[in-house]
Amino acid sequence: MNNLVSAAQAESVSYPISLRDLLAKQKTQTDLSLRASLAAGSIKQKYEQIGGLSSPLGSSEAALYLTTDRLFKQNYVGGDISQKSSNLDGPNEPVAYKRYVMSLTFKGLHCVKETTWDQSSSSDEPYFILALATPNNPALSRAFKIPNDNTSDHFSEFDDDNHEAYIQSIWLDFIPEDALVTCTMFEQDFGDPQKTKQKVQGILNTAVTFLTLGASEIWPEFDKLTEKISEGLATVFGLQDDMYSSARFVMLKHELIDPAVLLEKYPKRSFRGMEYNHEVSATGGGSHYRLFFEMIAYEITPVTY
Repeated sequence: MNNLVSAAQAESVSYPISLRDLLAKQKTQTDLSLRASLAAGSIKQKYEQIGGLSSPLGSSEAALYLTTDRLFKQNYVGGDISQKSSNLDGPNEPVAYKRYVMSLTFKGLHCVKETTWDQSSSSDEPYFILALATPNNPALSRAFKIPNDNTSDHFSEFDDDNHEAYIQSIWLDFIPEDALVTCTMFEQDFGDPQKTKQKVQGILNTAVTFLTLGASEIWPEFDKLTEKISEGLATVFGLQDDMYSSARFVMLKHELIDPAVLLEKYPKRSFRGMEYNHEVSATGGGSHYRLFFEMIAYEITPVTY
């Protein structure tokens, strides 16, 4: 029997990788793994230098990866930090870029129906406290009063079907983050709205201490916040202003980063000249108020840090 094979047959035969090639391949993988580890350390140090969670980049997204142009890159909700994959011992510092921001603006309100009882007048004098909680970045959590303290303690003389356009920035050019927003309506009677706001800020500060930092699932954290904020709001009674309602909505960062996705989920609308793309209904004490918000997300010219 002839054991010789033709050249064509020889090309189709798969021979085991040589020991030299195997060692070379393993060395390349080891070198890359070492460089990735060093880059991760440098990027982490850069992230902490510019403020960590409180930096313009916000919380991290996924894991470190190698780009096609040989950059080690770590993505964050507000941008990224990258470093060249070679010359780590030379002048090769990681560079941080802020790329994404979002804004949340209060645009106005509509009184569909006023409260059934008011202890100081025949019309409503409402104000609203917003508790904005960010599970992935608790440092951003804060309380806001609408109208703001520089304008007035409250909205005046609201009766059925009254409305008012009122623009107040809640988040301006902020890092897109998962957020739970609790809107609570108070009736101005004999209390101090500023003290109410401080009370809600304290409630919020307490609520975020129950969060699991770095949790892989966001919804259990929202549930925890909802429970703790609700428990806290029950203690607001006694500040001499009536609390009539509390409504909530959620903002998710993956919807806020991409302007097209945000526009699809929150299409632009208008009511009596007020432009908005999100509406919250606050009901309680026989009242029904519509609160109008505008969310805007956009990619900016990268800012280097």
